[in-house]
Amino acid sequence: MITCVCMNPCLDTSASLPSFSFTAANRIHVKRTDYGGKGVNTAVVLSHLGARAALVYLSPTEDAAGLKAFLEAQGVDPIAVPCPGRLRTNLKIHIEDMAQTLEINGDITVPADCLESAKTAVQGLPGDWLLLNGSLPSGADACFYRDLIRLAKGRKVALDCDGEPLKKALSASPYLIKPNLEEFKALTGVLPKDVREAARISHELIGEYRLHLICLSLGADGCVLTAQDEAWFSPALPVPVRGEHGAGDSMLAALCHRLSKGDALHDALRYATACACASIQKEGTELATREETERLFPDAKAEKIL
Repeated sequence: MITCVCMNPCLDTSASLPSFSFTAANRIHVKRTDYGGKGVNTAVVLSHLGARAALVYLSPTEDAAGLKAFLEAQGVDPIAVPCPGRLRTNLKIHIEDMAQTLEINGDITVPADCLESAKTAVQGLPGDWLLLNGSLPSGADACFYRDLIRLAKGRKVALDCDGEPLKKALSASPYLIKPNLEEFKALTGVLPKDVREAARISHELIGEYRLHLICLSLGADGCVLTAQDEAWFSPALPVPVRGEHGAGDSMLAALCHRLSKGDALHDALRYATACACASIQKEGTELATREETERLFPDAKAEKIL
C-alpha cells in the first residue's frame, strides 16, 4: 500500500477561454467541478494505475460525505481527519490560444488539534511509501512535512511542495523530492541552462541533504531524474495539450508506483513521463488512466546523462 497525505483538499472548477483580454469581457465555459488537491490527485492516479492507495486527508465537516464517497468511487482507501468548515475552492481556466492554464486557489484555516490528529493518523498506517504533496492550509506550521518525515519510521517518503515547507523538510532527508523549475530555482538560486547542469546541481543537493532521488519537472521539456550515482532525462511526448491539471501529481504517482514495484530508474521515469503526458491530454480536472498511460509508455524515452 502507498499512503498519500492531503492537508489541503479542495473543489476544483475547471473552465476554458478561447482567448484572454484585459480590455474586453471574458466569458468562461465551465466544464466540470471535481474534488481535488495534490494529495487527492496523486492517490486517485495511483488507484487508476492499479496500486492500492490510502489517503489521509483533512475532511471539513460540511463537505465530508461527498469527498469520502468520491474517494471510495475512485478506489482510494479514505482516512478522514475531521475539521470544521467547508472545502476551499479553486478555479482553473485554460486559455486555449495560449495553451496556458490560470489557477486561482482558495484557502482555509485549520485548528492545531486537527493537524496533530493528522500526524497521528499517518504514523499508524502500514506501507513502504509515504507521499506528501501539496500546499499546507493556514494554521499549519512550515515544519509540518518535516515532522511527518521524522515520524515515517523507515518508509520511503516522496515530497512535492515548495517554499518554507520544502526547505524545512529537507533537514529530515526525504527519500525523493519533485520540484518544478521555479521551485528548483527558489531552492538553489540557479536556473539550470540544460539537463546536465540540472543533474549536476541535483546531485549536489542529494549529497547535502542525504536524499536518494530528485525528480525535476521541466514542464513541456520533460523531466530529469537524479540519483546518488546516475541521472536520466526523459523528454515530454508530443501530445495535444488540453489541460495542465494534475500532470505533476500524475508524474509523482506513476514514478513512485513503478519504483515500489522494483523498476529500474530509467523505466520508472519513462512510465512517469507517459502518465504525465496522458494527463495533459485530458480536459479540465480529469486525470490519467492506466490504459492511457500504457498506450504512451512504449514511446517514452530516457537518456542517461550522468
